Amino acid sequence: MAGQVRLRFSARGLPDHDPAIGAGTTDAFLRLCVGDGLDWIDCGYETEIIQDDENPDWSTTFVLNYDGDNPAFQVTVIDDDSGAEHPVGSMIFWLHDLRAGVHQADLFPQGSGLVIVQKF
Repeated sequence: MAGQVRLRFSARGLPDHDPAIGAGTTDAFLRLCVGDGLDWIDCGYETEIIQDDENPDWSTTFVLNYDGDNPAFQVTVIDDDSGAEHPVGSMIFWLHDLRAGVHQADLFPQGSGLVIVQKF
């Protein structure tokens, strides 16, 4: 079964990834991949970078077409340091996790914060 879903993301409690330069905050963006949970077919989705914020609310809305009844999504939060990318954490969720319209999950590794997904 094919379908379409619209998603928006935010994160809370991201760790400081810039302690050496004294900035004390993360310059985060989010990369989204779509697949079946094992193979990631399309990883061409990214939010804007939000500077100096450990609780970013990204304004990017992803409109995603999918095949199958329950596609998987992989989220990776990344700290951008002048073009150098440093992964903060990642999580995987499935479309059925969004039945209530909102899904929240901790990033791996533990202590990396959490991501909130809104479906609309």
